Amino acid sequence: MAEEEAGLLCTERYSAHRSRRYFQLHDGQLLRRSERGTEATQSVADVFTSVFLPQGYPDSVSDDYVSYQIWDTVQAFASSITGTLATQAILKGVGVGDTTATVTAASITWILKDGTGMVGRILFAWSKGSTLDCDAKKWRLFADVLNDVAIFMEIVAPAFPPAFTLIVCVSGVFKSIVGVAGGATRAALTMHQARRDNMADVSAKDGSQVLPLSPPSPPHSPPLIPPLRSPSEVGALRVRKSFNGGGGHRVVQHRVFGAGSLGDRWSILPGLLVSLILTPLVAANIILTYLLYTLFTLLHLYANLRAVRAVVMDTLNQSRLRLLVTDFLRTGRVPLPSSINPREPVLPEFQRKLTIRLGTSLNSVLHR
Repeated sequence: MAEEEAGLLCTERYSAHRSRRYFQLHDGQLLRRSERGTEATQSVADVFTSVFLPQGYPDSVSDDYVSYQIWDTVQAFASSITGTLATQAILKGVGVGDTTATVTAASITWILKDGTGMVGRILFAWSKGSTLDCDAKKWRLFADVLNDVAIFMEIVAPAFPPAFTLIVCVSGVFKSIVGVAGGATRAALTMHQARRDNMADVSAKDGSQVLPLSPPSPPHSPPLIPPLRSPSEVGALRVRKSFNGGGGHRVVQHRVFGAGSLGDRWSILPGLLVSLILTPLVAANIILTYLLYTLFTLLHLYANLRAVRAVVMDTLNQSRLRLLVTDFLRTGRVPLPSSINPREPVLPEFQRKLTIRLGTSLNSVLHR
């Protein structure tokens, strides 16, 4: 072997599946050898890594990346199923299957729902936008809990016809808040996970990981479809539409795809199969709808709690600073982030907050 007659100069490795070794031969020539052969001989695990994980994994992401992404994918799947249940309820409430319902009434309901959601999005971003990144874990959990509340309101809305429009409008406001809080906290978590200025790659691969488990979702505007006999037929039409490149939208757990996008193709995997099975079963069984909502909501909340607990932020916010100072005063040693983060509160706390103002004018100090 040539390696036996040469000296190893260095080993070059990028990501978990690309490794090369360089040798210097006795005649001064440089020999390069790949440890895993050509690209055609890569294993299934290597292909999976290159498709679903950021380039350079695991060196290009934080140590908590895998644990967080596993639980994040589980919660996205559970939330997608409850979203399917809510979609059927909303379509039933706007008149699908009711011969007396009109397109005008359904359009007005949808316009009011979207309009109030836009107002709620603006007001929430104005009031809480500056605090979403420093308390990303707390607001992430808040967004998912509020999303479950909004889905529950949509499921029960058809049971209260006089208040249907009001209920779906409040639900629209909640989902708009979820969209703001979820998007902002996701950006903060992506910035934490990206260790090589690869935020775009980390964010894109996060979408690829969630898509195979998410069923297709309905349009955000009133569906222009021919009269159908039942909401279950709407579900079947929505499933068939995904094969023809239909678009979809969701808040936090859903994503926007253009016609014929890659997301529509990936959606025909486990999430689509579960959606196909559940759609005819829950169409006329409200008890089964409530049971499935309860089970998948519990799974959704548990997975979200595990996901935010898995994140080990290496920056300080007010909660982590308080824990760090307390430990330092008690032990005389600065604790590691891995010991501070599991104790960070992710649920709302009812306690007095310390207000610190930087750059306060002398006039305001003299008049206090």
